[in-house]
Amino acid sequence: MNVKIGDIEVIPVSDGEAPPVDPSWPFPKVAAEGWERHPYALDSKGLHRSNFGGIVVRIGNSTVLVDTGLGHHPPKRYGAPPAELPASLKSVGLAPSDITMVVFTHLHYDHIGWSLSEDYKMPFFPNAKYVASQIDWDY
Repeated sequence: MNVKIGDIEVIPVSDGEAPPVDPSWPFPKVAAEGWERHPYALDSKGLHRSNFGGIVVRIGNSTVLVDTGLGHHPPKRYGAPPAELPASLKSVGLAPSDITMVVFTHLHYDHIGWSLSEDYKMPFFPNAKYVASQIDWDY
C-alpha cells in the first residue's frame, strides 16, 4: 500500500520471501516463549518468514530506493534467490534507470543484492547515486 504525505510518496517493493525457517536459526538468542508476543512473525507451523523488502520514496524529481534486496547472487548456501525486485519495481511503473538514489540501511548481503548487474560489471541502477553509512563502508 502506497502512502502519500504531502509531496512525498512511499511505495513498498519486494525482492521476494525467504523459505520459512525455524526461528531459532536467525534469532538464536530468542527463547521459544519470546515468540508468543510476536505471533505475526511466524506462520501457522511456527516457522519464521522473511521478506526481502525495500521502499521507494518519491520526492520532487528524486526516486530513492531504500535497500535492494537479496538480488540474483546471494551466498550459495541459501539456494536460488527469489529475485523479484525488478518485477516489483515494474509493477509500480518503475525501471532500474528511474532510480536516482539507492540508500542502504546497512550492508548485509540481503540489503545490497541488486547493487550490481548480473555480470558484476555495472551498477544495476545506472542513474543512481549509491549511499551507505561510513561505518558500514569502512567495515
